[in-house]
Amino acid sequence: MTAMKRMTTVFREMLASPGIIHAPIAHDPLTARIAERVGFRCLDLGGYALGASSCVPEPLLSLEELMIATRRITAAVNIPLMVDGGAGLRRSNLRYSNNHGTGAQRRCRRPHRRPGLPEACSLPQRN
Repeated sequence: MTAMKRMTTVFREMLASPGIIHAPIAHDPLTARIAERVGFRCLDLGGYALGASSCVPEPLLSLEELMIATRRITAAVNIPLMVDGGAGLRRSNLRYSNNHGTGAQRRCRRPHRRPGLPEACSLPQRN
């Protein structure tokens, strides 16, 4: 029996290989499983899609809502999931001034590591 690769390793191998990585948006476990079943090798969880499916505008999504969706999706599939880390961070930025941005970034990156997401996908955008 072979050991299963971590999703971070799978994703890094995809990045190193030639070609385009097609990653459809998956906002819940059902859409993630459908995408995996039809042959996609990677998924994307965008802030707009998660917000729309939750009836919450993207700027008002909390980091907790983003992490709950991330855990549910990664538990349902065996392919990597890229996450828009800025979606849950934008709301927390309202509480911090610009000189505290690094703390907010660490707060965003730490929970993303638990489900095995590639760190490169969890870095928040700077506006």
